[in-house]
Amino acid sequence: MSSKYISGIVLTGASDLIGELGGNPATLFDQAGLPLSSLHDSDIPVDIAAVLKLFDSAAKICNCRNFGMVLASRNGLDIFGPLWVLLRNARTLRELIDDLCANYDIYTRAATLSLEPNGNGVCLCWDTVSHSGINTAQGAEYGFALAVSELRKFRTGFTPMAVQFRHAEPLDLIMHKQLFGDHLSFNQDRNAIHFTQADLDMSLGGGSSQTHALMRSLLRWGPLASQSAITERIENMVRAL
Repeated sequence: MSSKYISGIVLTGASDLIGELGGNPATLFDQAGLPLSSLHDSDIPVDIAAVLKLFDSAAKICNCRNFGMVLASRNGLDIFGPLWVLLRNARTLRELIDDLCANYDIYTRAATLSLEPNGNGVCLCWDTVSHSGINTAQGAEYGFALAVSELRKFRTGFTPMAVQFRHAEPLDLIMHKQLFGDHLSFNQDRNAIHFTQADLDMSLGGGSSQTHALMRSLLRWGPLASQSAITERIENMVRAL
């Protein structure tokens, strides 16, 4: 996948949400530079700059400042396509984020995920490869909200130790604090979500070590096909175990 593209699965639910908010999905997709086929086909690659532009314009035109977080509440980590088959077999949070960072390029090369030590824990940092001139606020909030919502399935009321955002602080922080807690920082030099060691040790269930190892090897085996083809291949192997 080219360095500026991301899987179209990231747009899951966006069209419906825009429509519910009174916007015209086709018009906003077109104005953002997204192919109209991406309204219905999640298996095509789309320009990450166009996705960020769509999220930003939808937030403004539909008068929904928290568009990214609202969209995240309707989705899950299955937006990672074939990579999700590996992630859902992680046994701890640490294993999940290690797998996500190590294989994020399968999902996209237009953005980066990295881990940085942070005292008693780590920071998970996200950014686009080139964020100059692109408003990444909705994209960053979307991604971090997805992560928190997923972890609340395993620990009720989970909030990270702290969250940092590059963008300016919004006027209303109610939804931000509900998701991310009180330790929020804006106008920072990175987008980062902070996890303690206790967070990293959180049990996620997952599969056996054998299944997990198989997932890792299959994701890196052979030429990459479509999102659906890779997922089907992996899931067929899991059922055969």
